[in-house]
Amino acid sequence: MEQELLTKIERQYDVTAIMFTWPSWCGYSCFPEGQARASAPALLDVLKIIERQKKREGFDRNYTLLAHSMGGFVLQGLSGLAGGELSSDLFHSIVINSAAVPQKGHATWVEHIAFGENLFITSNNDDRVLSCIENDLFVLDPRRLFCRQFGLSERLGRWAVVKATKYNAARNATYVGFDGALGKRHRYYINQQAKAPAVFRFYRQVFQGQKIRLQCHKQVIPNRVYKIEN
Repeated sequence: MEQELLTKIERQYDVTAIMFTWPSWCGYSCFPEGQARASAPALLDVLKIIERQKKREGFDRNYTLLAHSMGGFVLQGLSGLAGGELSSDLFHSIVINSAAVPQKGHATWVEHIAFGENLFITSNNDDRVLSCIENDLFVLDPRRLFCRQFGLSERLGRWAVVKATKYNAARNATYVGFDGALGKRHRYYINQQAKAPAVFRFYRQVFQGQKIRLQCHKQVIPNRVYKIEN
């Protein structure tokens, strides 16, 4: 499954992708938040290797870090470890994507992420997966009923743009909402070229290390919070 996902990203965006995986399984009734945060030191080791190679080989290319869903917890753990250990320009862009982390108080740790030139937080208020773990969605499929045990608070990947104000938004982040553009999708970055071309353009710019152009999108908070409209 992971290899298939990497192949799709590489083909759709003409990039080379590396996936960091962590031991997430803890049973059907377990939400693996602790396991995700505990994986942060391993990710830091990987990023140090990438940085050494980048400097040693003199690679003249841009790097992007995509922290998807539960990956937000890994990045949250990393934000408390990486202070001063990684270069501020290691990544051209960092994307906290459809994050399963709590929306409330997220700016506290996001503002400690200092190893990327651009930082984006993406959200979709209709995200089915995040709705389910908040118990805000009835899932008839019995194979997925376990998610209704969690009853979690509002997740960043659903509410980042809806709840954003100039007081609670991270000062170092640009917020991009896909509400209404993706239906109930959770993986915003796959198979969107025909269905949601504005979403596809955003990820193409991010993944290819291009200048991110959001001027044509609705500004919820000027220069900080945007809503993409196809």
